[in-house]
Amino acid sequence: VRKLPRPIEAIFNTPSHRRVHHGNNDAYIDKNYGGILIVWDRMFGTYAEEKESVTFGLTEQIDSNNPVKVYFHGFTRLLRRSFNARSLRDGIYALVAPPEWKAGDPRKETTQWLAPVATALLIGAWVASVPGIAGESDEQSEQREVVQPVSQVSGSSRLSDGQGGAESEVRSVIAAYYERYIEGDLENAYERFLPDARFNYEMDFGPGYGITKFSFRADDTETFDESIFAGYDVEAADYEIVSIAMSDEGAVVEAVLRESYSWDGYRGAMTAKERLYLEVSLGQAYVVRIDSMQRYR
Repeated sequence: VRKLPRPIEAIFNTPSHRRVHHGNNDAYIDKNYGGILIVWDRMFGTYAEEKESVTFGLTEQIDSNNPVKVYFHGFTRLLRRSFNARSLRDGIYALVAPPEWKAGDPRKETTQWLAPVATALLIGAWVASVPGIAGESDEQSEQREVVQPVSQVSGSSRLSDGQGGAESEVRSVIAAYYERYIEGDLENAYERFLPDARFNYEMDFGPGYGITKFSFRADDTETFDESIFAGYDVEAADYEIVSIAMSDEGAVVEAVLRESYSWDGYRGAMTAKERLYLEVSLGQAYVVRIDSMQRYR
């Protein structure tokens, strides 16, 4: 394939541009790095048009068929060039200098090599921080669980017709909790929680921010660092009771809480998969534990 139509040659990394990249001609050294688009090389000054016949190969032959040596020879030569530099500054520059540069040669102006390096770092930081780009997919996230399925909870069984009254009480307690929580009425939201009820949280803040885990008791809320959520405002919220499993001791409820929020100027969505454990006694249900896996995006 010789040359393609000029608009294609101007934008894409064509066979002609790729031949230049693999040539060891002096005019073709350190040129045409673009994998798909050649516009990047045009932007950063590493573009060269195929004019003279291309001589393929390296400037320094490897003279070996050892796959390990073939793979790592570029790294070893780069480190050797850095260690053999005459000064610390040359040693650092050797790591980003063009392949033809040797110790003692004049260095290019800083802006000629710093601009693409800085641009790459900025793009990498942006990709790592933007929700959904570098992180897991929504489908993968939905498959993650912070606790075991209801069917594996010791002593639990699916609701039977004779437990309708207990289920109604459990559903009423859970609904009251979420509705008051969404309304911001936290003083009454925990009305049906035992004083030593356990809260176990896992908060996934996305790529670049990591996961935070913590636990506290209902009567020991000082262990929860509320400064984590400084500036966090809920704009809209809803909940769904997914399932209820009854046992001789009480009930296990699986629920999903969703929030749209603003946080220091950033708007996003939080989805929490939660499991609530309740004790039922004399027709009254009390929450004894919550396991919550929250995903912020």
